[in-house]
Amino acid sequence: MDNNKIGKFITSRRKEKGLTQQELGDRLFVTDKAVSKWERGLSLPDITLLEKLAIQLDVDVSEILCGEQGKKEKINIQEEIDKAIAIIEENQLQNKRRIKKKIKKISIIFLSVLTFFFIAFLIRYNYYHPSIIKEGNNNYEIGFFGLYNLERNGLDEFIEIMEKTEKQNNLNSNINMLNIELSKKGNIKEISLSINYFDNKYNYVGRGNYSYKDKNLNYSYESVDECKTVSDCEVNRKLVNDYAKSLNIKYLSDKFKKIPFRDQIKLSNLKFYNVSMYPNQKFSESTSVFDMRDNKEIKALTLTDYKDGKGGIIETGIYLVITLNDGSSTIADETYKYIIDNVDGDIKKTDYTMETDYYINGKNQLLFTRDYGNNWIETDLSPNEVKETLNFYRDISLQNSSWSISTNELIPIAYFYGEKPKLKISVDNGATWNEKTFDIMASDMYKDITHRIVGFTNQNFGYVALGTDWTMGSGEIKKAFLTTNSGKDWESIDLPENCTSKTLIDFIMYDENNGIVLLNNNQESEFPYMYMTTDKGKNWEKVEYAHRVVKEVDYISNIDSLDKKDNQYIMVLSQGDSSTKKIRLKSANLKDWIYDSTFTSNIHTVG
Repeated sequence: MDNNKIGKFITSRRKEKGLTQQELGDRLFVTDKAVSKWERGLSLPDITLLEKLAIQLDVDVSEILCGEQGKKEKINIQEEIDKAIAIIEENQLQNKRRIKKKIKKISIIFLSVLTFFFIAFLIRYNYYHPSIIKEGNNNYEIGFFGLYNLERNGLDEFIEIMEKTEKQNNLNSNINMLNIELSKKGNIKEISLSINYFDNKYNYVGRGNYSYKDKNLNYSYESVDECKTVSDCEVNRKLVNDYAKSLNIKYLSDKFKKIPFRDQIKLSNLKFYNVSMYPNQKFSESTSVFDMRDNKEIKALTLTDYKDGKGGIIETGIYLVITLNDGSSTIADETYKYIIDNVDGDIKKTDYTMETDYYINGKNQLLFTRDYGNNWIETDLSPNEVKETLNFYRDISLQNSSWSISTNELIPIAYFYGEKPKLKISVDNGATWNEKTFDIMASDMYKDITHRIVGFTNQNFGYVALGTDWTMGSGEIKKAFLTTNSGKDWESIDLPENCTSKTLIDFIMYDENNGIVLLNNNQESEFPYMYMTTDKGKNWEKVEYAHRVVKEVDYISNIDSLDKKDNQYIMVLSQGDSSTKKIRLKSANLKDWIYDSTFTSNIHTVG
């Protein structure tokens, strides 16, 4: 039997009868698809349907099986059907073989292409993902083909990089500095990362510095045992804090994953997207933040809602902070601050170390910092000069108020040193130093100048006050000097109670005309005499203030600051480096002071 001939015959007779495939199928109780297969020679009607089909087509069964009208033969129907089925099965088997050959051919081509790309990927991956990160430049690409989302992945890949870093395996790591530039979608473009490393006993062993840009990872390492410079190594040995869980890179990586950087970028007006981490960010007043402490969930806010405090308000203090800003300034108008939990309160630097401070290391080298010790400024004093100065002070630290440094890099750094008061001044952040020697005594008189005070209020204006040892014959000789050109020239002014037993304790000027001086008070030693001037020291008037502070503090020994806000002077008095307790007073005229508040703040601590 010829299946195709039978199919054509069924089709011809169906059409002559005016039936559709659906109508014929309905009469035989089969689907139109079954009829379609008969007519296309893909299958034959079931043997039980042949007689019914012959009746519907008005032909004989044998005519259907012969595929020709008028041709009636006696045939074994079952035998013929079996033959037809065999032919169909053979055709189907051949079709399957042909399909398998095609699939095999396509599979070979596909696998060849896939293998090629896989090998190319492995070569590329190994090239940009070395098994060991060495000092210097390393070919590296973070993320999948350079796409690494900070919000989704945190710092996880950088943890892997550290684990690959030569000699740094299995070390405990604290983030010292972190700065990241993001794309608008929150992917990392550039990163600078500084890591303090600790051994398994949590002893500081060195600092690793990583920077990434344009498929290049640069790594450098400073070991405490292989110091290259004083500022980068010897100081780190003394001033890097104990290991802190809060600064561990794994802990902070999880925190980064909880910040909706991409949504916040969409809501911001920022043109560039810079993320930084500050272990010791100091806030002097209530500040709007995203408060993430205690696992608070945060959502992106408009700048208006953020400034209105809808993300949280932080009071005065020092916090662990992640910021999002334009990258040009951390004090820009649009800066989003994310406050992070301080684990177990273990960041000890926030409790004791001042933002601006000095440090004398074990080699008797003097250094200054403007930023909590993240960067150190070397002085040009020799170790012998430092030792001579400390011997003169009969102390292991500098005399209080004998040095001056500001967070503002434009304001000069100044300090006294030596047995005779020599003043060192740097107007270029420690690159160069100038020296000025002061003399306040007659040529035929000699006394040690033991009281030494220096300060600068801005880039140009500064002041100095000096006082000698007290003697019965001449009392204390004291004098002040002012400069308006960053210390190039100095003009002398008189101080009150010169050549008396009232000795110099502290001195401060707000500007060229207005200032305050504290002198020793033998009758009430807890509260020095206070004098004020409003005419550049031509006249000094005694100020009564002790009754304003007696209930708040036990004694006063220093003037920490003299500022002005909303036409009112604000003066902070302290107990020097002996106590963190301080008191704030206000006055409209430098004479009549009223109590404002008492608070605690950082003080200098040796070591």
